[in-house]
Amino acid sequence: MTRDVSKSLILLATANLISCQLLGVQAARAQAMMEYGGLMAMPKGIPSPATVNAMTSPYRMVPGMTPQAASGSNSAMSVDALGNASIDPKKAAILGAKTVKEFEQAKAKMAAKPPDLKMAEALLRDAIGIRNSIWGYSDTAMPQMLTLLGDVYAQQKHTSQAESCYKNALIYITKQDGSGSYQRLDTLAKLGILYNTTGSQKEAVPFFQQVAQIKERQFGATSTDALKARLEWADVANAAGKAEAASLYSGLVETLDKVDRNKAGYSEIQTRLVKSYAAMLTKNGKADEAAAIQGHFTASEPASVVKDDKQTDGQVTIESKVTGDNKDPKVPPTANTVPESTPMTIEQKLQGEASADKQSKKKTRNN
Repeated sequence: MTRDVSKSLILLATANLISCQLLGVQAARAQAMMEYGGLMAMPKGIPSPATVNAMTSPYRMVPGMTPQAASGSNSAMSVDALGNASIDPKKAAILGAKTVKEFEQAKAKMAAKPPDLKMAEALLRDAIGIRNSIWGYSDTAMPQMLTLLGDVYAQQKHTSQAESCYKNALIYITKQDGSGSYQRLDTLAKLGILYNTTGSQKEAVPFFQQVAQIKERQFGATSTDALKARLEWADVANAAGKAEAASLYSGLVETLDKVDRNKAGYSEIQTRLVKSYAAMLTKNGKADEAAAIQGHFTASEPASVVKDDKQTDGQVTIESKVTGDNKDPKVPPTANTVPESTPMTIEQKLQGEASADKQSKKKTRNN
């Protein structure tokens, strides 16, 4: 009888243990999926085996991949009898090298003509699952892998998956380097482009803004990279119907007025700015100001600089002489002039140039 009671107790304990494990796996899977979807930003400690299995099983079930057991060769973690998890350093190093190889293979698959996006996706999902189970939020390679996986999904037109990958990459970078770090630049830009190309301009604006601000801090406000980024921010804000677009465009005009026009990339930025700004002004019923901005950069050449050509050793050199008055009859007088001590805003300049253009055309007709 004692033996029968012992067997019954053992069977009951086993049933309870299995039940608890099943509940634990379900809870771990739910938590893992929330973490993967970017819904829980706070990093966790070393995950339990059930959480690792839940997080990595979707990667193993990708078509074209060989299914693996949850506790197979792709795990560097072991759990003792008390439930304490530990990582085997040697196995972690081996698996880490494997995932780096998968990352490089995925890049090659994407660069192929035509690209093998399905295989690139499979390689990246496997690599991400392995690295996340070992290093979690401390893994510095994870943002690059998640961003590349986002690129794969973006090319496949899987917008929600691409968005999730980019946002998860930003979570990792923020935890490692801070919310304003330069390391966020590439992923922020790609997330902004994703929203913009899928017609979600309002959601795209904050990301283009952050890209522009990071580039201004990193390279300076008058750098070509910063100017291009600010122009892209203005264009997206304009497409989204944001009031800030006008001030962004006018601010760019003022900045370009102070930049060396021989600077590489200046001409391209000026052409794009004039086209975008003039189109916005025309759409808003400001045709005169639109016409003025089209001639602004030509009209604003320094009138007091007279260029003399001199022949020296078979080459033409240019000397600049500063004169006191503007003697060039081709330059019309500027209307609505203000004292030199009061700087004109770009809007006043445009209005003045538009008025001067009208006067010039009127004089031409009278003649």
